[in-house]
Amino acid sequence: MRHGMDYWIARLQQLANEGLADHPALNFERERYQQIAQIAAQMQQTPPGPSLDGLYTEPHALITPMTGVRAAVIHEGRVLLVHENHTGTWSLPGGFADVGQTPAGAAIQEVREESGHHIRVTKLVAVYNRRAHPMTPSPLEFHMFYFLCELIDGDVRDVFVPNTETLAAEFFPEDALPPLDATKITPHQIARCFAHYRDPSLPTEFD
Repeated sequence: MRHGMDYWIARLQQLANEGLADHPALNFERERYQQIAQIAAQMQQTPPGPSLDGLYTEPHALITPMTGVRAAVIHEGRVLLVHENHTGTWSLPGGFADVGQTPAGAAIQEVREESGHHIRVTKLVAVYNRRAHPMTPSPLEFHMFYFLCELIDGDVRDVFVPNTETLAAEFFPEDALPPLDATKITPHQIARCFAHYRDPSLPTEFD
């Protein structure tokens, strides 16, 4: 069944309301549903534009790598890692960038959501193609932005908020890392982040 724009606006509003009701305590989840509500409200006020039908379904549509980010938050020689809920292993905070979001902005958001810490991005360490590194194979291809970050005001208190992605967030020294999630990070990549932490003059790396 083909629906008009009014239908999709109403569905967005419904999803936003349901999400806000289901996640009263998780600030970052509420923010996402609030954004959906704002988008629906803006759509109601925007005149119809050119049709986007078929934009992503035509045979000639471009299939390009996704954008992923990893944040190396290093404080006094220790790096912030998050305990992954679905694997039981550890990784640098990170994820995929949202539409309209800069890679650095995505890194800041992912650290806040997965660990509770507020950070600033200080340097782009590297841009890696995931398939060029010895990571667990994935059907997806994406470019990973590795950022060096610092805590705002140097706050290392335990500010972790339980969520659906991570079980804990802790700082580890470079020579005592816990088991890492091979789908998301390698020891070599963390080592490169520490190298840039020790020598900020190193140039950004890329594949």
